[in-house]
Amino acid sequence: MSRVIVVKGGARRSVIRAGIRGIPGTGGGGSAGVSSFNSRAGAVTLVGSDVTAALGYSPVSSSSLAAVAFSGAYSALSGKPAIPTVPADIGAATAAQGAKADTAAQVASLAAVAFSGSYADLINKPFIPTAPGDIGAATSAQGALADSAVQSATLTAGLALKVDKVSGYGLSQENYTPAEKAKLAALDGSLWKGEYATLAALQAAHPTAVPGSSANVDAGVGDPVLRYIWDDSDDEWVAQAGSADPITAAQVKTLYESNPDTNAYTDSEKTKLAGVAANATANPNTDSLNEGATNKWFTVARVLAAALTGLSVATGGSVVSTDTVLQAIGKLQKQVTDLVDAVSGKQAALVSGTNLKTLNGLSLLGAGNLAMPIGDMLSALVSSEGSITGNTTLTASAFGKLHACSGSTNYAVTLPAGTGNTGKFVGFRCPAGTTAYITIQRAGAETIDGDTSIVIREKETLMLLASGAGFVVIQYKHNPVFAAVTRTSDQSIPLAAFTKVQLNIAEGAGGNTDGAFDLALYRFVAKRSRIHNIKGNLSLTATAAGDAFSPRLYVNGVQVRFCGYSTSQSATIMGVSISADLQLVAGDYVELYVYNHFGGSRAIPAGFPGTCNLSVTEGAK
Repeated sequence: MSRVIVVKGGARRSVIRAGIRGIPGTGGGGSAGVSSFNSRAGAVTLVGSDVTAALGYSPVSSSSLAAVAFSGAYSALSGKPAIPTVPADIGAATAAQGAKADTAAQVASLAAVAFSGSYADLINKPFIPTAPGDIGAATSAQGALADSAVQSATLTAGLALKVDKVSGYGLSQENYTPAEKAKLAALDGSLWKGEYATLAALQAAHPTAVPGSSANVDAGVGDPVLRYIWDDSDDEWVAQAGSADPITAAQVKTLYESNPDTNAYTDSEKTKLAGVAANATANPNTDSLNEGATNKWFTVARVLAAALTGLSVATGGSVVSTDTVLQAIGKLQKQVTDLVDAVSGKQAALVSGTNLKTLNGLSLLGAGNLAMPIGDMLSALVSSEGSITGNTTLTASAFGKLHACSGSTNYAVTLPAGTGNTGKFVGFRCPAGTTAYITIQRAGAETIDGDTSIVIREKETLMLLASGAGFVVIQYKHNPVFAAVTRTSDQSIPLAAFTKVQLNIAEGAGGNTDGAFDLALYRFVAKRSRIHNIKGNLSLTATAAGDAFSPRLYVNGVQVRFCGYSTSQSATIMGVSISADLQLVAGDYVELYVYNHFGGSRAIPAGFPGTCNLSVTEGAK
């Protein structure tokens, strides 16, 4: 039997009993060739299929094998998986975090005072004394008497220092009185505080003093010395009256003329008096004076009859207080003449439809109000309503038009540039049946009332006015997103745990705008970035007086509002309300939670009206 050696990838393998026979006497596989193979007689030439048929598989060339087939090394593999190296790679906490979690205090292990903060909820409270006797003390009245009492030893010692009184004498025959003692004390040299260059220097050196204290302030050569004394009632240094230099002649004059019925007699008045003729008389009016032949009186008749000699009408303009009568009349006449020339040939009367246009078929002439419904005004401003159903960037041709935005998929409309289009209008409306939320967004760095965009929805209208640096909102009809939900069955609330209230049904046909409240996850999801008004009512069954719970509002899984807990007065129903105005951005979600403080597990009863509901109303922009 011949023996065939097959080499695959460098490894030596044998194919035995493959049915190969050599020519008799030559030995199988000799130089004489193969005489038969698998029942084939004669000279047989082997081909590749003969070998693979004998092996039972197709040999593979080593050049087609991957490098790892020869090295067996992990590094020679391709497409290796990422092997986690830190806890975060598999969403795990660190060992340090785990250690903290093991030692962290759990809510259920906290005492009631941890939530109420009330002294009444403490246990093992210390005794608090309320009367002096509780601590073995005397009363305050006894203490006051003790403080003022004279002890016998003190009294005896004091009397030993006294002298016997002699009638007619004080402490000596000189009769040294208290008044003389006070006078002597006032002569103490410590009351003199010295001399300083400025008042500020004195104040800095002696910010306070005792009554009677004094000091000098001398700024130097040419300045008088001022004496300052301490004003104890006002707590300040004041200049002593009469301590300045002698008053000047001008000061004497001022003081003299300040007296009643004493006036200044000036040189001009003296000269005027000297010019009065002897025997001159004072006349109260001109009635006692005779009119001269040349200088006549200005009577009304003479003024009205005076000719306007020298009148000039060459210059117009406003009449001012410095104009003469002739100048004023000339200016007025010039203005009248110019007005006559200006209106010459003008339309004598306005006729609607002839020389005055109508507005939307209505005449502008006549008295009263010109009634113009908004629809008519829009038709006057809009050549034809535009239609938008997807992402659009508007051009300047969009001004002066109202654009109807409809569709079922959210999209954005980019405004034309407000710069260079000041005073132009552009409007948008969402017809009924529109389920898409359309974002009206700025162009470039411009703003819309300070914002980058405004989102509008079904049955809303937005009118914008280009202001040069962007747009201002001149009209916005708001159709708020609204949700009002409740429960369909009782919900069990465990003790000492934060439990989400499972609000799973809308109240009324319009109680869940566009599915804003997710009834499966029990949460409200903001459709637009607005302020939202949130109100909730929650009642729980009580098992005994003193049971308590508190509702909470969560935004994105974080508590943002906490309402003081409700305490039952009996084993019935206890309830409380919670409300808040929250600024939400699109995608933020709000959930109602409840924490059961005391009394054991209880339930939210669904059978009582108003015991469990939540309403969310979206505010306008």
